[in-house]
Amino acid sequence: MNTCCTPASVCLPLVWTTFCPSTRTCQLSFAPMTRYTVSSHPAQIISADLNNDSHLDLAVTNHMNNSVSILLGDGNGSFVLQTILSTQLRPIGIAVGDLNGDNQLDFVVVNSGDNTSTVYLGYSNGTFSPLISISTGYSPYALALGYINNDSFLDIIVANFYDDNVYVYFGDSFGNFSLPEIFQTSSQPIRIALGDFNNDNKTDIVAVNYHNNSVSILLNDGNGNFSEQTMFPTGYQPASVAISDFNNDNQVDLAVANEFSNTTSIFFGFGNGSFVLGTTLHTGIFPHIVAVGDLNNDTFADIIVTNRLSNDTNIFLGFNNGSFAPSITIPVGYYPEGIVVGDFDHDGRNDLAIAHNQENTIGIIKNLCA
Repeated sequence: MNTCCTPASVCLPLVWTTFCPSTRTCQLSFAPMTRYTVSSHPAQIISADLNNDSHLDLAVTNHMNNSVSILLGDGNGSFVLQTILSTQLRPIGIAVGDLNGDNQLDFVVVNSGDNTSTVYLGYSNGTFSPLISISTGYSPYALALGYINNDSFLDIIVANFYDDNVYVYFGDSFGNFSLPEIFQTSSQPIRIALGDFNNDNKTDIVAVNYHNNSVSILLNDGNGNFSEQTMFPTGYQPASVAISDFNNDNQVDLAVANEFSNTTSIFFGFGNGSFVLGTTLHTGIFPHIVAVGDLNNDTFADIIVTNRLSNDTNIFLGFNNGSFAPSITIPVGYYPEGIVVGDFDHDGRNDLAIAHNQENTIGIIKNLCA
């Protein structure tokens, strides 16, 4: 479509189109959603090339079925359910990376029901086998993979919801991991993200503290030790965080989704580990997951938020000064939760994959920006 419409309006049946300011390189529009059935209560979702065919694939944790569904992409935006892998009790967080140096992607799942993480080693055909189970703190909700102690081996970082801390497990070249180093956060860390927040080329941690309405910044000394947390207040009951440079100053910024405020807070970073609240974006009801990606090919970071109770997704197109266009709202089905951004059909435009927690499906929304 080439006709501009007002924000959040439905311009043609089953195709959503935004307004198009003169600075935009293409007019954002989306095709109808295609759904793929997975297992019970899909939660978090990742996208990566899991079988080395140069096409993006998907993996999603099924929270109530104790499993992970692997969906292989064909490069045209379609997916095939390849396999369902058993996990331990109540899997929720998932992260992907090469953990044993064999140039094959592996992944890690945290299991909130029995306080464990499971490492799965990948093969070149998109299949996986569980390697080890790692004990975590109480009720792990989220994890990330990163280079924490500068030894070129990926490490695992786990947020333990009821222990108010993060565990850091140092990896080696064989996919083995150390006993955890423990670093304090504030109350009920529900999500974490990694970035260099003070420009020292070391990987730092931001943790989202669900219970006390804040994010914690933990700065890395490069040897795997972290400073005492510095907290910044958010909206009410923050649930997730994404990082990018929203105001084009070459510093890492934060976007935090606040469930009970129905907002997303944008924090601008100063490059020294501190942040200031820049703007507040109003979302649908109960925003749960925030993601970042360039959806309209203008090279500026856009923000995408799934809203659990209004059953929709907000898209905020970003400018290069930290401001955002009014929300485009897309209805996406009942109780959307996890979301990931990626070019699933090799057309140079980022698409969306959304986990529908109560409908047991993954929805693919192709980007038709033109």
